[in-house]
Amino acid sequence: MKFFLFILIFGVGFLCGCSRGFEERLLCSVSEIQNHVFVGDCQDINAILIVGEREIEYKKDGFSTDKIPFAVLSFSSVEKERLVPTKYSLVVGNDRYSGTLVSNPYDGSWVVDVGKVGIADIMVASIWFENRYIDVVLSSITENLEVQSSDVIDILLTQNEVDLKKLNTRQGFCGEIYIKLLGDLKKDSFNLCWCLTIVGREGDRCNYVFSANTGEMVFMQGL
Repeated sequence: MKFFLFILIFGVGFLCGCSRGFEERLLCSVSEIQNHVFVGDCQDINAILIVGEREIEYKKDGFSTDKIPFAVLSFSSVEKERLVPTKYSLVVGNDRYSGTLVSNPYDGSWVVDVGKVGIADIMVASIWFENRYIDVVLSSITENLEVQSSDVIDILLTQNEVDLKKLNTRQGFCGEIYIKLLGDLKKDSFNLCWCLTIVGREGDRCNYVFSANTGEMVFMQGL
């Protein structure tokens, strides 16, 4: 009887250890994760600040390499022809960042990767034009979500572990993971989702979309 209990306890511990080891492999395979999203608007200017971590060499090739913090700030306008800025500034608590913006040819917005920034109660993004500037107060739309980006891998392991295991080998997880926020990024938007994308080393790809408020899987395109 004691021997049976020993085998049972050892087996449960072994499985739990394997499960934790697999989860750690997945966490090490994250090539981009968006941790915080802030939005704001003033007059006809909309501003979005996305903060997270991503690869230094940003390539979707199935390999996850060294990562660095990022903070992508973007400005857009309903009247895009007026949006010809000269520079930007970002105030995060007592810290201030500034520089030039780059035009995004896909949607007409103006963007910059500020780099590593902190999180503060007061965050203001300013866009500068030739004769004026506009201050946009930023508010978090991720702070009060029931599901955070750090929860998404655990949720997928609970709901659909099979696809993840397909890419797991003795040498490690043969793929990379991207976790991004989807939806209409507005202060009052409820329909936000987290999208987890897996890119394999053979070019295969799968997507899982979860409600950021309930954790329910609303879309799946598996391997």
